[in-house]
Amino acid sequence: MKSKINYLLLDLDGTLILGNRVLKGAVDFVSELIHHKKKFLILTNNSSRSSKEYLKFMRTKGFPVELKHIFTSGKATCLFLKEKNIKDAYILGTPGVIREFASYGVTFNPESANLVVTFDTSLNYRKLEVATKILLKRKGIFVATHPDNVCPVEDGFIPDVGAFLALLREATGRVPDAIPGKPNEYFFQKAMEMMNAKKEETAIVGDRITTDIKTGRDFGITSILLLTGETRQEDLDVAPVKPDLVFRDLTEFMASLWGEL
Repeated sequence: MKSKINYLLLDLDGTLILGNRVLKGAVDFVSELIHHKKKFLILTNNSSRSSKEYLKFMRTKGFPVELKHIFTSGKATCLFLKEKNIKDAYILGTPGVIREFASYGVTFNPESANLVVTFDTSLNYRKLEVATKILLKRKGIFVATHPDNVCPVEDGFIPDVGAFLALLREATGRVPDAIPGKPNEYFFQKAMEMMNAKKEETAIVGDRITTDIKTGRDFGITSILLLTGETRQEDLDVAPVKPDLVFRDLTEFMASLWGEL
């Protein structure tokens, strides 16, 4: 621990929840953060839902959170495109996600030269056909929300945006011009700005070596790995990037470290 932790970046999938299941100690942990007035953001690369949809989902699972606590790769991509003054795009996304992009001034347009790829759980062949033609015939910006190949669920893993990008790369030869989600520094700069956080007082808590822990190392903040999602002990043993701290779950984390937070 670099110093007393006052700001926390909490991964969602594999750390607080797994699919639709709340992981052990997760609700109690978030409740304690609120009780002790710690600033935190719940981070997810999973761009299949909008921020508002995540808020509703988290509340139905018992998490006492507000919209200000939710930061998705989709929202980061909205901010990125707004800064680039992009007004429209063909968006591979669910209806709620498309509405969130519109709220940031990026409207859905199948005739656009721009393509945005999110974790579209309503993906079909027609959408892939349109996306491929855009990449082959038009010269707009190509953006993906995040690079994860798979998303952890209760019974294993399902294909994620990285798998979609591999298909589009094989079909068109093109790769995204930008990927604002984890582990991109842009994502964490925005997250830190949202909390007005100090690096030396910030920790990232997650289950992935390649995104959560690598980001902590690259960004100079405390990294805490939970063995509740993608990473297993045998993966950690051979990983080139090591976390500052490792716990089985959030209950063990609270029991071991709460007095230092």
